[in-house]
Amino acid sequence: LKVAQAQLALKSETVRGSRGSPQPMAKSQREIPAAAVAAALVLFALARAESPCGIDSQSCNPDDATGLVQLHRFGGKSVVHSNATECICPPSSGNPNSCCSSKDGAGSNTGDFCGSMFNEHHCGGETPMCCTSNGDAQCCKQGSVCTPDCKSGMSCGCIEPTTAACPSLVSFEAGLACECTCDSCGSLPTVDPEELKAGKAMIITTSKDPAQFMDFKYEPLSAGGTSQMKMELNPDVTVQEILGFGGAFTDATAWHYEKLSTCMKKTFIEQHFGATGLGYTVGRVPMGASDFSRMNYVLDNFTDDYDLEHFCLRDDSATDAPCGTDYKIPAIKAAQDAIHKVSSEGKLKLFVSSWSAPLWFKDQRWSCTVPDTAAIPVCTYDETLPPTVTCSEVIDAPCSDNSIGESCPTTPLHESSIAKFASQPTFLNEQQGKEHRPGKQASALTAVAKALLKRAREEGRNSEFIKRLERTMDTKNPTPEDPAKNCGGNCYNCGFLRQDDKAQQAWALMFSKFIEAYASQGVDVWGLTVHNEPYATMSEWQAMYYRPEGLASFLAKHLGPLMRKNHPGLKLMF
Repeated sequence: LKVAQAQLALKSETVRGSRGSPQPMAKSQREIPAAAVAAALVLFALARAESPCGIDSQSCNPDDATGLVQLHRFGGKSVVHSNATECICPPSSGNPNSCCSSKDGAGSNTGDFCGSMFNEHHCGGETPMCCTSNGDAQCCKQGSVCTPDCKSGMSCGCIEPTTAACPSLVSFEAGLACECTCDSCGSLPTVDPEELKAGKAMIITTSKDPAQFMDFKYEPLSAGGTSQMKMELNPDVTVQEILGFGGAFTDATAWHYEKLSTCMKKTFIEQHFGATGLGYTVGRVPMGASDFSRMNYVLDNFTDDYDLEHFCLRDDSATDAPCGTDYKIPAIKAAQDAIHKVSSEGKLKLFVSSWSAPLWFKDQRWSCTVPDTAAIPVCTYDETLPPTVTCSEVIDAPCSDNSIGESCPTTPLHESSIAKFASQPTFLNEQQGKEHRPGKQASALTAVAKALLKRAREEGRNSEFIKRLERTMDTKNPTPEDPAKNCGGNCYNCGFLRQDDKAQQAWALMFSKFIEAYASQGVDVWGLTVHNEPYATMSEWQAMYYRPEGLASFLAKHLGPLMRKNHPGLKLMF
């Protein structure tokens, strides 16, 4: 044991470097003999057995655990530091209890201590980033990320960004990414026309190698084998005009944009719409909630309000968000201003799309088939059928703590805020041949669903139990039952637009009201698409099904004529 302890102490000194300025470690320096590790674990276990403190204890008096601290640090002392403003614990670091802690094992972001079983540092100044694992620790330069083995092994080191395109490299569970700051978001190189004339192409890659992340190089067009695409362009013949490129202004965009500092908001807008950024000139905005919203909502929930007297803008910021609230508008207006600065004649081409109509606009009488060549079921409206789905639940409040692939919690429809907008909340009207007023059965079903979800969370995402409960559609083996199963009683996610003229006229009026409301806020809508993914039937987010003939009929009979009358300059994309 003494030999092993000496080996470990020597190895600790080799990798430690000077405090606050760690030295780069070669791979051989970070490799610790297996026998030494085994011996250290024995020593550590003995110390823990004799110590009144557990390994993860934060409330224990260090003076009562001297043996543990000395063996853990080979004679070092537990030092308490309160300066947590300089030390940064990146997501790529391991051993979180000793990453930017006040002392060993005290928890992350409580100080500047950065340590492991074998060495310790105090991070700050020019090296504020703490990269630590169970067996290694380093203080790294600002913008560095930790090597992947920090989370999974004993060794741990720093990755420093080296490309102009990515001055601030960060590491996440899914891989590397570039972080924008108020000072810089990186810049791509200017294309050298001489290289292009020489028959080369500039290639920019997001390599897993941090030293080459978003780096560029020129390659001959003949490089990379014989598989090539040959394109012949005739600039004298114009076939189709490219109107521009852009992105979507969703509730998710607004939620994150609202949290940015003033300077980061400017950076965000400049990078997308400004003179030095991507040059976006097109944007899309949802009319109501979309799959990038944290809850279900529409812009008029009052049953049978065909004149839309209760129409008002809203968003997913709160269940009871005041009428007229739409936090997407500030980002849209900032984009407008940035485009105008690039060119006095520049203008944002903003178009609107719908995801789901209010529940009383929708008809749940439909059936689905799976043609041989289809990746998803094809659903068809059928007025002879009873409702395929019983509307029983709704996402009634914004959520943000659900994991990827996990739906937000639902509320029984009859207990939700939606129900208060009608004296008798009828969500399938008389023209459908059957009414449904949610009652005790819906509450019971929701209670069961919540209990199942709780168990699934407790057992973990990769457990066999949650795999059996997953409602995600298998696009390799779709079934006709998938849309109804995935909808799960939340009728915002499924159903057709009602076929009667009264409902379709009111739905067309919703678009007109939305365009007028945005104009009153200083935002001009340039165009619209009738619906987002009109033929998609996944039913896992806000959706409304169309068949081609139904979409064409709604556009020709109701939406088109009303837009020509109320908004003659609007572009309709179909």
